[in-house]
Amino acid sequence: MRNVRSAVTVMLLVLTMAACVWGLMLPTTHTFRPGRPGIPVINLAPEGPSSRAFAALLEAEGGLPKHSVHLTDLARRPAVPEIRVLAPVDGGGVEVFPVVDWQIERITVTGGNILAEALEGEMAYAVEMDIRVRYEDGESALLRWEAWGYGFAVGPLALRRSGPAGDLWVVESTWAQ
Repeated sequence: MRNVRSAVTVMLLVLTMAACVWGLMLPTTHTFRPGRPGIPVINLAPEGPSSRAFAALLEAEGGLPKHSVHLTDLARRPAVPEIRVLAPVDGGGVEVFPVVDWQIERITVTGGNILAEALEGEMAYAVEMDIRVRYEDGESALLRWEAWGYGFAVGPLALRRSGPAGDLWVVESTWAQ
C-alpha cells in the first residue's frame, strides 16, 4: 500500500511538472477591462502602458494630439518614467489639445513562448491599452497605446526590463481623420 501511495505521489508530481513546462511553451494573452470582473494586468514596469504613466503623460504634455504619434521615455532613472510625445525630426512641435476626461477601456498583455524565447535569449512581450478621451473642445477619441518590451508575460503578469515607450494611435474619433 505504501508503494502505491509513493507511485501515485510521484505520478502526480511528474504530471504537475509537465503541466508547468507545457504552460511555459504556450504563448499567453490576457485582457482586462476595468469595471468588469477579471484579473487586472499587473505590469511591473513603470515605463509601460499603465494608468499612472498615461496620467503623467497628460500632465507633462498639457493634453494630447489628435493624430497618431510616437512616444519616448526621457527618464534618467528607470524607476521614474517620463513618457512624452516624440517631436518630429524637422524640429516642429506637436500640437496638443487639453483633455478633460479619460478612461481606460482595455489592457491586453501578449507574451510569447517563454521557454523558446529564453533559449533564444530574446524574451519579449507586448501591451496594448485602449483609452477613451474627451477633449476640452467636446471632441472625443479612442486611443490605443501600443508598446513592446524585453521581458516576459505570463497571464496577467508582465515583467518588462527595457523597450521603446511605444506609439499612441487614434483608433476612432469624432473628427474627420
